[in-house]
Amino acid sequence: MNKIFFFFILNSFLCIGFISCSGIYQCSMQRTDFSKGDPYLKPIKSYNEDTKLEYELSNDYKNLFFYFRTTNSETLSKILLMGLHINIETSENKSNEINITYPIPDDDIANQSSTGKKLMGSQELKSINKNQFLLQHNEIMLKGCKPPIGDNSISLKNKYGIKVNFDWDSTNTLIYKLVLPFRTFYKDSLTLSDSSKVFNVLVKVNAIPKPEEPLNSKKSGGLNGGGHGSGSRGGGTNENNTEGSDGKTTLYESASFKLKVKCFIFY
Repeated sequence: MNKIFFFFILNSFLCIGFISCSGIYQCSMQRTDFSKGDPYLKPIKSYNEDTKLEYELSNDYKNLFFYFRTTNSETLSKILLMGLHINIETSENKSNEINITYPIPDDDIANQSSTGKKLMGSQELKSINKNQFLLQHNEIMLKGCKPPIGDNSISLKNKYGIKVNFDWDSTNTLIYKLVLPFRTFYKDSLTLSDSSKVFNVLVKVNAIPKPEEPLNSKKSGGLNGGGHGSGSRGGGTNENNTEGSDGKTTLYESASFKLKVKCFIFY
């Protein structure tokens, strides 16, 4: 009876993803079909301030599940134009790693920023034809996968079990879900021996290329001028900071966070 009670308490505790005092993110146990509908009816417990992403990771024996949500229009803009990048290291020496990017950045769209146009504010986002966007962005970019995938861009409708559920609504709330089979980057399925296994995970929101400034405006202030703030946003994970912390814009800043992830192991 004591043993049964112990495993009941352990299971109840680990069913919620959390970051322990040792800095380890413990995956929750995935019970539902993650690729259909939204299984979360309450706020996600984990949030990263630099990327403005809520996140949760879970797993079963065969798959690793990522769940992201943001209500920040600039984060949504950056993901739509430049993609969300995920890197997973399965060994400490970085000899085995996989890189996932979706949506795949569209050079023609991203390069619009070089014309100096104002890109992707909350009103501009509402004008995007979502159905057309999803039809055009029907592939996911992968690097470092096990054969036969290797380094390739593959269809979202694939035979490898990789699934993406990507959607945003009129309030610019993005829901991003990814199902990644362990067999594509690690092993066919988890076993008890993986109870101490730690994956190093990097999540990165790439920056939009910064507009070229007209010559006659480089000395002027304002959002489209040269009056850039000199401060940087906190947290230490942002890269290529080109705007200050005065609230002007984060479109031209990359932001990222890292996790040491342990999967839920079924006893």
